[in-house]
Amino acid sequence: MRSTPNIPVTLEEIKAVIDYYYDEGTFWWRKTISRSVVAGKQAGHFREKEGRMTLGYRGMLFDAAELAIFLHTGRIPEFPVKFRDGNPRNLKFSNLVEDVIW
Repeated sequence: MRSTPNIPVTLEEIKAVIDYYYDEGTFWWRKTISRSVVAGKQAGHFREKEGRMTLGYRGMLFDAAELAIFLHTGRIPEFPVKFRDGNPRNLKFSNLVEDVIW
């Protein structure tokens, strides 16, 4: 599963509600938005069927690895994001790499 290539929210908007700790590979909610989205709670859900972590915000579902690159670099990945160690639960920035398709 991939998020849309054009994320329909701004980097500033995402950073206002989600913290990404690149050295730990974790996401945390900064603001309480609903009963299930509470400030200080870890964000994201691992989807076994797809084998990917996702985060939901404003009715949209984002691939966590792509969102990590967006939050850390400010740019939307052009290619699918792969995991250097093969573990899709390891979202540390150093473990993420764009899989350039030739």
